[in-house]
Amino acid sequence: MYTLIACINSRMRTACAWGSFRLSLSLRCEDEMVAWLLSHGASLRRHPGVAGTSVAGAMLCVLTLIAPGASARAVPMAHTDLTTATKPRCPAAQFGAAVAISANTAVIGAPTASRGGAVCIFARSADKWRLQDVLRDPPRGKYDAYGTVVAVSSTRAGTYVMVGASGDGDNSGSVQPDGPVYVYARSRGSWRLMQTLSDPAGYHPGNWFDIAMAMSGTSAVISTQGVSGVKHASYVYVLSGHSWRLQATLRAPRGYGQLAAISGRTVILGSGGLPSVPGASPDLHLQPEDSSGYPDAYVYVRSGSKWHLQAHIADRSHDNVDSEFSLAISGNTALLSGIYVPLFGGSDKGADLGHAFAFRRTGSTWHRIPTINDPGDSSGDFSNGMSISGETAVVGAPEAQNGCGVAYVFTWTGHKWALRTKLVPPGGRKCGKRAYFGWAVSASGNTAIIGAPGTGKTYVLSIP
Repeated sequence: MYTLIACINSRMRTACAWGSFRLSLSLRCEDEMVAWLLSHGASLRRHPGVAGTSVAGAMLCVLTLIAPGASARAVPMAHTDLTTATKPRCPAAQFGAAVAISANTAVIGAPTASRGGAVCIFARSADKWRLQDVLRDPPRGKYDAYGTVVAVSSTRAGTYVMVGASGDGDNSGSVQPDGPVYVYARSRGSWRLMQTLSDPAGYHPGNWFDIAMAMSGTSAVISTQGVSGVKHASYVYVLSGHSWRLQATLRAPRGYGQLAAISGRTVILGSGGLPSVPGASPDLHLQPEDSSGYPDAYVYVRSGSKWHLQAHIADRSHDNVDSEFSLAISGNTALLSGIYVPLFGGSDKGADLGHAFAFRRTGSTWHRIPTINDPGDSSGDFSNGMSISGETAVVGAPEAQNGCGVAYVFTWTGHKWALRTKLVPPGGRKCGKRAYFGWAVSASGNTAIIGAPGTGKTYVLSIP
């Protein structure tokens, strides 16, 4: 059983879509939506005493979908759009290109919004998601791409958000960027700019400080690309009092760190990265210099305040994949993306067919566990977006279904990954527009957030 809490969308429309197989639904939504569903043959029951809800012009709909436990059958996603009629409001421009969630806070980037990009922050209270704030690019630079990378962490000290402005150069679009990263803190329901982090190596056009970024508790990792004369690096920051201070500089082999994830005292650095625009062909995003050609990553751990290399994890049996898309870690489990991309005249057979290569740590030793394979064999960039929380993994395939996209939820059973369900955007493969559902995913506890930047929508799901 899966509960769709809300579809967070930036456009003012009310619409639902549902599938043809039998569903048991529990709805909390506007009366006109109930009437629409009933008129289309849906069987549903309303929560006792629950009326339609409108929050600052935003509409919420909660429904429960009953689907076969381990079946790959699609779970339809009835939804409402969540938007605001009054200021502040979430812009539509690639809304969902970057997503992050921690406990009851969800952060969604819209990097191509006007005035340099925007980030929308939602907060959950009693299973209701409300728009809490819209953050804007402080310098309002046209090419800043503020919100391309986002991260969030909920701690005892408070909740913090980091936002990367990956395109920040000289505002002409002619100079390659080098950060910065903006850090925000929540205070009494509102967000304030707490700190601005810049490349510790100094400003170097093209060094891409914030090419990868992640937070966990009171720690964060931010990576740079590396340019001629400047070594690439991944920087670990820790919260100290009312500011984030640099604790360590990690230098994996060249090209590694362009993907980064953190969980507690563990940082994992991979090679490559996502194309900057949803729908960009991975064929145009070749492996970085010194990339291995097989899925691998470097794992660092902290002891006291010191960081050291713990392991180089790899699957050398797959030497024909382009491990450039995503990685994830939660506790002692790590996932590495591997998508086959034909290079240098290679065969197109199986092009864009992806896998999520899984690794497990016992003590200080990492070992391979079964791979998560694309259940649909869709050649749809499976593992382009990927996240793990505890024993639950969420994997996106945004190019599947002609660009409409698909996402899958898996659970580790102790010896294999069991498919819990398949999630599709409204309309399935006939979504009407290349939604790229699953382009960005994030999971925290029993909640997952899935971005569909092609249509400017983001979906929040509760996973029992």
